[in-house]
Amino acid sequence: MHGYVVKPISKQQHHMPEIRRILSVVGNAIRVFGSRSSIIMLFSELCLEEAEMQASIDAKTHWFDLASLDVLISAHARKCEELKAIMSGHLSLSSCSSSREEAQAVLQIQIQIQFTNANLSHIRVGGLALYHGLLSKVQPQPTRSQLDAREIMPEDAMEVSSEIISSLQASPFSHQEPGSMAAFLTTHGDARFTTLERSLRDFIFMTQHVQLDGVSYYPPAVPSVSDVLFICREMVENIATQLKGLRVLQPDVDVHILLFQDVAESLSSIWPGRRGPERWHSGRLHFRCGR
Repeated sequence: MHGYVVKPISKQQHHMPEIRRILSVVGNAIRVFGSRSSIIMLFSELCLEEAEMQASIDAKTHWFDLASLDVLISAHARKCEELKAIMSGHLSLSSCSSSREEAQAVLQIQIQIQFTNANLSHIRVGGLALYHGLLSKVQPQPTRSQLDAREIMPEDAMEVSSEIISSLQASPFSHQEPGSMAAFLTTHGDARFTTLERSLRDFIFMTQHVQLDGVSYYPPAVPSVSDVLFICREMVENIATQLKGLRVLQPDVDVHILLFQDVAESLSSIWPGRRGPERWHSGRLHFRCGR
């Protein structure tokens, strides 16, 4: 998604109709004929990617309008919940295990992975919308003739970061009127932080408590580590932004430090004694039933 996000709107929109057509065909095939769990999980991830791509287009199109960004975040949250329900149903019908206990354990792992992926998707979309919302506070409002030409790009954030902090410090966060920047940041910023924390707790639960025939769950090394580090970084940056911009410290910062410690222990326990390529090839448990 990173390479896609930095592209201008015209290039982002170019492939969307074809992407939607392909996903529609695959989705109908899964619904009618069923499929292996690995295919269903891959399809779910692609659906989330498509939703993020559309959210990126919408955020760039309406970066100056907090109401539109608010709708964007809420719409993507509903999309994630719908995908969770649909894919959980497909996965429950795709079990190929001979043992009922094994089928339930595999299904639990697969559904939890789907939920985690959906949460991560919403974290990214929420961050994108909050980013555009903050920049709208310090960027000049475009005229009607400038709407198509004026886009917010990543380099804009570097140029006005100090202005954003000054603007946050001057904002009356004690008086949050509907539609204000304070209300927007509080509503979606707090909810996003809660989702970040929940995602880390889900990761810890999966690595410490989920087993199949006595074998602990080992997630795929590379995506798991990158996702967990992304979440931890987002939480730290959120805490730092509030401290620097609003001059307040997260009330549960001590709890979050302990949470980071638990995450580090979970990461260390997943691949004990494994080096090099062994880390890359370990942890394919959630694909086993789909082969």
